[in-house]
Amino acid sequence: MILNSIVIRGSVSFACLATLFCGPNLQAQNKETSQKPLVRIKTDLETGASSIVGQRIRLIVDVLDSQGWANVPKLPEINVPGAIVYLPPGQSARLNESVDGQSYTGQRNEWWIYPQRSGTLTVPDLAFNVQVKSFDSKSASEIQIVDTESLDIDVRLPEGVSDASRLIVTEQLDVSQSWNPNASEFSVGDGITRKITRKVSGAPVLVLSDISTSESPGVKLYWKEPDSSETNIRGELTATRVDQVTYVFSVGGTIELPSIEIQWWNTKNAKLETETLAGQVIQVASETSALAPDPLPDESAKAPVLRSIGQTWLAGSVGLVIVFAVAYCVIRRCKPFLLCHAKFWPATRLPPLNP
Repeated sequence: MILNSIVIRGSVSFACLATLFCGPNLQAQNKETSQKPLVRIKTDLETGASSIVGQRIRLIVDVLDSQGWANVPKLPEINVPGAIVYLPPGQSARLNESVDGQSYTGQRNEWWIYPQRSGTLTVPDLAFNVQVKSFDSKSASEIQIVDTESLDIDVRLPEGVSDASRLIVTEQLDVSQSWNPNASEFSVGDGITRKITRKVSGAPVLVLSDISTSESPGVKLYWKEPDSSETNIRGELTATRVDQVTYVFSVGGTIELPSIEIQWWNTKNAKLETETLAGQVIQVASETSALAPDPLPDESAKAPVLRSIGQTWLAGSVGLVIVFAVAYCVIRRCKPFLLCHAKFWPATRLPPLNP
């Protein structure tokens, strides 16, 4: 009994000594593991630089952790008032960085922001659900919520531009048009379709707004739902939008279909450029001429018709005369034969109805 008591006391004393000497290290370790991952938010603009309306701004968010690989399983939805926000597909990248001499591992994500007005653009506070996967595969993944501070961006109008509501800002813009049918003469009620194709580099379809065109007297416009598409090849985004409008002519005469001007800011040479799509001059036949009856034929045209009708009646009359003549001859020749045979036919008497 005495020996057992000593052993228990020794065990207790050893546990107390272990807690006394290892306590600070355990507290430091727990504090380190409970530390939130590092989240950095920035843009690709140079320090103090401003952006122009419509220009792409890359919003970059890095999540890092020293205890494992930090990533964001589900990216948050970002809404920036006064701007179009686009999340390019396949843009996540893995990071390995050294921060204050310590190794960090994480993930980089980015959004593209396209300002639609000048002034101060504010990226609001964001909350990221960061998942930290431990290097030990047997350990469970840990998810922590990390908040970021708001970010202000200065936006200005391009030089020489007063209204940028429909302005396209890009390095390259291709514009073309076609007409169907390819003709210049029509009648009242006919129509012609104008197809306009715009292709922009480095921007989504959302930056291609509706086309503005003036109306012509005596013409009704019918717009078709635009056809849009996007392609992303190795991080290079290209957007295409096809607009179609049909002009229907309601009056006759000479009608001018207007030209269309599309302005865009060339970021390569910082210059405002204009693409002009030429209109057309259409000749539309009036309703009177379009619905007028065919002119009556003259006397020279009537003569062959009357001659043909007379010949038809004459041939018919001659045919009838011949038929009657043949029938008369046949009956006259066969009459004696019929009378002769009639004598040998026995008389048949019918019995009285009331005997």
